[in-house]
Amino acid sequence: MNRDRHPLSSWPRRLRRSAADLPAESVARGIPTPLPAHAGLWLDRCLQWEPGSGPDSSDGGWPAREALFEAAVQALRPPGAHDKPSPALESYGPVFLRWRDTLAEPASGVTRHTVELVTTGRVLLHPASGSTVTDGAILLHHTYGVPYLPGSALKGAVRRGLAEHYLAARADPGRAEEVSEPPAVGQILGSARQSRGSSDDDEAPGGASRIDFLDALWVPARPPDSATDWSPLALDVVTPHHPKYYTAKDDTQEEPPDPLLDSEDPVPSQRLAIAPGCRFLVVAETAETFPEAWAEWLLQTLLPTVLTEQGLGAWTNAGYGRLRAARSAAAVDKTIEELAAPLWQEVVVRLKANTGELTATLPDGTEAFASREEALALREGLAASAAKKLKTRKKARLEIKTEPLGLRRRIAGLRVPDRES
Repeated sequence: MNRDRHPLSSWPRRLRRSAADLPAESVARGIPTPLPAHAGLWLDRCLQWEPGSGPDSSDGGWPAREALFEAAVQALRPPGAHDKPSPALESYGPVFLRWRDTLAEPASGVTRHTVELVTTGRVLLHPASGSTVTDGAILLHHTYGVPYLPGSALKGAVRRGLAEHYLAARADPGRAEEVSEPPAVGQILGSARQSRGSSDDDEAPGGASRIDFLDALWVPARPPDSATDWSPLALDVVTPHHPKYYTAKDDTQEEPPDPLLDSEDPVPSQRLAIAPGCRFLVVAETAETFPEAWAEWLLQTLLPTVLTEQGLGAWTNAGYGRLRAARSAAAVDKTIEELAAPLWQEVVVRLKANTGELTATLPDGTEAFASREEALALREGLAASAAKKLKTRKKARLEIKTEPLGLRRRIAGLRVPDRES
């Protein structure tokens, strides 16, 4: 890679288009305008080495990575009451609302149980792959690019807590429980053979899980009384005291370093973590025949207890990964509803004579469009004078609202500006 190029040279054309209009500070720091619409893709594939900060330089490119992290933090920052949401949240807000509404609909033969969890400290969840340019970027949803709690991790926490529950019950058989004694661990969560702690033979065959944990999606809302610059992502600092051992790329460092030896200089480096106050909607599905009291106990009592006491993810021994049950389960702030409400923008709308499509260029340079069928419906909703002007002149200054559709935007509404109505 040619490190002498402009810091914006490797960005997509849409991001480079207004490079001359960007603040000099933003260009130097590598913060794009507009912000990335998918924070996960941005972290995985969009590292821009600054001059003198490439992978062969002494600092390992950390200034460029810091800018990459900061852009991801800003991309997921919930907007204020009068602010326009970032492209990432403008896309994710409606998705979350549709998902939440779908969960409220009855499903044949299935009972859904929900609990809302909130992080009380920072949480470190990392992808299993080391193929990202950031060497362990935070785990973000592949499709939506937002923080989430994998259903497999939640199920593992419940399994761990349930096994400890049985061990404690064995030590004190007369202990009173909140609910009647549930079946063996393997009978609830599935196992090739019964889990340790079961009252049955440990070699007995198990079966499929009777409870399914869905991935817990982030609730895109700002915590009460939080700072205006709060984001679900936060910068964290890692300071390895033995960098030679951790960065060795061959077998020259086979023995772990002496923990009491401090002859090496620590090298602080930044990484991302899930911030305190981040809320997640946890959903578990069971068959209608599964006892509801057991399911509610597993999800609303056992899981929050395990995550409060033992945590989830990496570095739990250092206090990371702690979550608790939110005081108002499944409560969604008004800011989420606002994310799903597209803003009206005044632009020049053009009608293509050959295809009948509508096109417009938004103030940030993004292209918006409507197909021939959609354009006909939108034009029918206009005032007669505005519709005639658009048909004869093939363009008119109108207000539109848009929705994300892939890398483009779809025109979802068309109206005459208030001053002309």
